[in-house]
Amino acid sequence: MILKVERRSGEIINFDPSRIQKAIFAAAKSVGGNDAERSWFLTGQVVEHLKSTHDQQIPKIEDIQDTVEKVLIENGHAQTSKAFILYRVHRAKVREQERQEILDKIKNNQAVVTLQDGTTAEFHIEKIVESVTSAARRLTKVDSEAVVIEACKNLYSGVTIPEIEKAVINAARSRIEKHPEYSYLAARLSLQGIYKEVVGYSV
Repeated sequence: MILKVERRSGEIINFDPSRIQKAIFAAAKSVGGNDAERSWFLTGQVVEHLKSTHDQQIPKIEDIQDTVEKVLIENGHAQTSKAFILYRVHRAKVREQERQEILDKIKNNQAVVTLQDGTTAEFHIEKIVESVTSAARRLTKVDSEAVVIEACKNLYSGVTIPEIEKAVINAARSRIEKHPEYSYLAARLSLQGIYKEVVGYSV
């Protein structure tokens, strides 16, 4: 049974089939379809496929999307599948643009972080680098820079301290499949109380 799903950031969230149904129905409507009941049937097919391929592991968002495309094709909905693929491509471009914008702002010290009292302060990426590097000490297979870059891809100007913490930890977790040492890095980051150190402000 599929209970959880892994987001692109590495965050684990509850699996919600209604999100699949909404995506399928939106793709169908874009090419003239209007059968909501059919979209729920197709969603059921997607869930069954995922059970057979990910019974002992948590599927990633990309796995679910790939399965939606497969189910749509197998059930003769080529036009809906094409619309769904085009939407995926569009969203990927939008995400990449948004990521580049925040990375540019962080690099140029134009981004801000929201503190607990609601005020904002300058976002210092150097503090995150120092924190991750410290947590990665003696972990020879860990790429600290890659973790920082991945974490920053999921931030935005005005981000809160807990969101930064979660982004950094999830960035480490998302790389565990590359090497088990990233699990130690994620654990160390969780134990650091890193946001006083990362951003340089008491909370």
